[in-house]
Amino acid sequence: MLKTAYRMGLTPAEFWALEMWEFIACAEAYDEQSREKAEQAITQAWMVAALVNPSIQGKLQKLDSYLPKTTPDKPPAPRLSDEEFDRRLARARAATEARKKEASQDGN
Repeated sequence: MLKTAYRMGLTPAEFWALEMWEFIACAEAYDEQSREKAEQAITQAWMVAALVNPSIQGKLQKLDSYLPKTTPDKPPAPRLSDEEFDRRLARARAATEARKKEASQDGN
């Protein structure tokens, strides 16, 4: 997981400060962003080939045939606005802190 965090641009301190669910949410967003960048690169390559090289214009397949097929195993989660995600994240962090404080008081 630490290797994945490095690829995502997280420092070790940022990685260790995250709860597991937070890291998973970040990793899923990073994966989605990577897929979008790959599709964009494929689309740009196809457009360049179609526009620049007239000798292959009739040989190119439709763009959809070059893009990866997405067949999700489960329906995608509903999209949250950034504000809603931040609100839920703050609430979850507050609950985590409250549990930690409660656990430390029980230990005394």
